[in-house]
Amino acid sequence: MYQALSRQKTEDIHVVPIVLRPVHWKNTPLGGLQVLPTDGKAVTTWRRRDEAYWNIVDGISKIVTPLLAQRQTDEGHKYFFAKQYEQALAAYDKAIHIEPSCAETYYWEGNVLFAIKQYDEARIDYEQAISLAPDEADFYYAKAVTLVYLDCYEEALIMAEKATQLYPEFVDAYNCKGNILLYLDRTEEAFDTFMKAEQIKQESDRKPLHELLDDAGF
Repeated sequence: MYQALSRQKTEDIHVVPIVLRPVHWKNTPLGGLQVLPTDGKAVTTWRRRDEAYWNIVDGISKIVTPLLAQRQTDEGHKYFFAKQYEQALAAYDKAIHIEPSCAETYYWEGNVLFAIKQYDEARIDYEQAISLAPDEADFYYAKAVTLVYLDCYEEALIMAEKATQLYPEFVDAYNCKGNILLYLDRTEEAFDTFMKAEQIKQESDRKPLHELLDDAGF
């Protein structure tokens, strides 16, 4: 037990105690861990033990599934940054199959599809990411850029504006919005948007290091 707990601190493993009989496990080193069955109700105290075993399997599945999906996503990242897009696409697709509710995976799969110029397919992935995590500015920005390549400028403008609303210091989103406005012959608005982007960039350059780190989430 102590060896397993020690490995959990230093390695990417998870210890899940299974309570078979009533014991004072809360007063042991296991007390801070998530145990199964739910609420640590010992298997022998369940009226129907099959339900207890089902609860254990279901609980383990909820722990293991995100880990398996993350492993595939990490594999996808490795291939993506190596520009091995076919392998990256396969890895992200496996991650989505394992855990179809992870917005980030759809976003990264969309990035691969964008990189190989499958813009309409990328748009679909970005839309799925947005539906799962509607407060992520990066997803709207990615969709905006993709819609530009699809010549859907009005919709792209809406996406770029949404990105700047969610993240008011999103310089790339302002520049994207400015370019879209130029495509739409709204030159004066485009100029104002580019000025806004430059203003944000200059203010960011003047920020102290600790504020920059805070903005980056450190």
